[in-house]
Amino acid sequence: MKRRDFIKLTSVAGAGGLVLESCKPAAKQAVPLLISEERFIPGVEAWRRGVCFQCTAGCGIMVKVINGDAKKIEGNPDHPLNRGKLCARGQAGLQVLYNPDRVRTPLRRKGPRGSGQWEPISWEEGLHQVHSRLSEIRNAPPGSGLVLVSPALRGQRRVLLQRFVEAFGPATWYEHDVFEERSLLEANFLTTGHRSYFAHDLEQTRYLLSFGATFLEASISPVRYGRGFGHLRQGRPGQRGKVVQIESRYSATAASADEWLPVAPGKEPLLALGLAHVLVAESLYDEEFVAGRTEGFGPFRRQVLEKYGPDSVAQETGIASERIQKLAREFAGRKPSLAIAGDSATAQLHGVAVAAAVNALNALVGSYGAPGGVFQDPDVVERRQPDLFDLRQQGEPVVLLYESNPAYSWPPAATMLERAGFVASISSFLDESSTLADIVLPASTYLERWVDDVPSPGVGISVVSVGKPVLRPLYDTRSPEDVLLALWRALGLRPAPVADSFEGWIKVSLESLFRSGKGKPQSEDLELFLDKVLEQGGWWDEQEPPRFEFRTPSRKFQFHPELLDSLPQAAPPSPEFALPLYIFRTVGLSDGRGANQPWLQELPEPMSTVMWNTWLELNPRTARELGLEEGDLVRIRSRTGSAEATVTLFAGAMPGVACMPAGQGHSHYGRYAQGRGANALALVDPQLDPRSGALAWGATRVTLEKTGSKKQLAKLSPWTGETERRA
Repeated sequence: MKRRDFIKLTSVAGAGGLVLESCKPAAKQAVPLLISEERFIPGVEAWRRGVCFQCTAGCGIMVKVINGDAKKIEGNPDHPLNRGKLCARGQAGLQVLYNPDRVRTPLRRKGPRGSGQWEPISWEEGLHQVHSRLSEIRNAPPGSGLVLVSPALRGQRRVLLQRFVEAFGPATWYEHDVFEERSLLEANFLTTGHRSYFAHDLEQTRYLLSFGATFLEASISPVRYGRGFGHLRQGRPGQRGKVVQIESRYSATAASADEWLPVAPGKEPLLALGLAHVLVAESLYDEEFVAGRTEGFGPFRRQVLEKYGPDSVAQETGIASERIQKLAREFAGRKPSLAIAGDSATAQLHGVAVAAAVNALNALVGSYGAPGGVFQDPDVVERRQPDLFDLRQQGEPVVLLYESNPAYSWPPAATMLERAGFVASISSFLDESSTLADIVLPASTYLERWVDDVPSPGVGISVVSVGKPVLRPLYDTRSPEDVLLALWRALGLRPAPVADSFEGWIKVSLESLFRSGKGKPQSEDLELFLDKVLEQGGWWDEQEPPRFEFRTPSRKFQFHPELLDSLPQAAPPSPEFALPLYIFRTVGLSDGRGANQPWLQELPEPMSTVMWNTWLELNPRTARELGLEEGDLVRIRSRTGSAEATVTLFAGAMPGVACMPAGQGHSHYGRYAQGRGANALALVDPQLDPRSGALAWGATRVTLEKTGSKKQLAKLSPWTGETERRA
């Protein structure tokens, strides 16, 4: 997508341009634009390759740099994950780099914690204070040591943090990401032996069943899945794959599918098992694959035949029995076929069982290791069993926040941070968590430092993404990895780090890759190999055939029929909190990290066309039953929290379900994010999936209360393309 088209789409020609102009250094000369900007820009132009950190996907990018200024971000055409494509969030990355609210120098708290009173200090003083507190707790008893909080990491960043924690000693490391598919990872481990994401061959699939995964919007890798979806639709002349979206809301993914099946939150696995019943009862499954490469099919078969007939599933889900049978026959008859799961469907109290039921569908049609099916990503460090960020049993520890904002994504963390003995935050912005810190060490953005990644989910081949700084840091900031390495050296931890800088660390890892023999097909010389890797933005082996190997003890797929015992059987809702809350991530704001970028605030949500705010979608029938109208400001209460949002009527919201976007409601995080809308995550009932320990954020139920007020919403009119405001 060209920047010009992006601006037209999002209606940000004025706002976006002003933001960037206000962040750039003053122009040194004036050049009259007698020809178009795209044809003439003064200065020497260079395209530098890197890795996008705007979401967790890890797309390869190219950044246009002129006279030391970054001007434009596009997709890296050579990178196998995104092949030159890039989403709106990726293109808006310049608004992270040039954001006027960046932390520009180390800060020390002056007033009470959370007061927002700071004084600038030097890097030496900031590192000294953090080092002193870490030194004090080196031999502290359990419960009073170091707590390190980071996002879910991959590649050498994860290796570095893991080795630092091991060298430090008494430390607890939380990889905190509310939207990480932890239950999906656990189900993958139980059924296949891989606690990692799978690589789905959408390009060759002829029939795709998606259980809750909004893969075209804000799921785990939207550009990669969007590229696969495009090939599935139009990349094979004379052949058009079919897509069925099973979801509580008519999302952009549902709108792009051939069929949308609205199913209430938590009911998705019942439909999956109803389909499995038909496959088994009518002998439509792949008998050779099931007999030779699976275990536990007998008990699984008995259970689905006894409990999940189409008629009983129809009563639970509202999907007609005839339609369930038709879907199952199509799924088996139009191979290669593929089923995927994610988002709210797997964020339930039985999320592991949901994902395991969907994995079973893939096993029944023999999709593992088959073209158009499921492959594994080689060389991916498998995720450990994660923990929910919790300081209640930690006494008064020293907390080190590594580019993480748990006080926003898990609001109870704010109270926990307030009780900590000392908090240091390595961050580019004063977000909700950094505001509670004693020391803030400003992080360089991903465009100003060395970065690496091992994308997962990927495309079934080995991929290592690498990017060097595309320009020098604009302010007195440092790479978070270099900050950690400096503390490592100052503390004298053993073993010592493999390099003094993250640049050196990455080069050591690439040298190891080269000496393993994997890099030699590209070059017989180490220096030439390193140059080539940096030139193309990483290393990948496109000659390596995708495959799938089960890592269970028997080297076979495990059906695990006992997981089905945890599935709901029409459990009665709470009389006070009867309305299921469907939280969804938007194309622009996703988990909230994009809320400080005005281009993304101005990007209309595709279905509601709302921007710059939070809204609550209700089906018109549900709104009438509750006595609510378009524009009503309502208070949304859950068992543990409350928030206010404006009602918008949306026929794509399933009756009896309240739909609310995530990403807004920041109390800090800069001028574009602060004070806008409500934080849907503040409503989440802190229930855990007992199998994975994952936060079941999709299982929250709420009640709605009228406030008596109305509130305007900015919407993009579908008829005129203009922004309208409705009372």
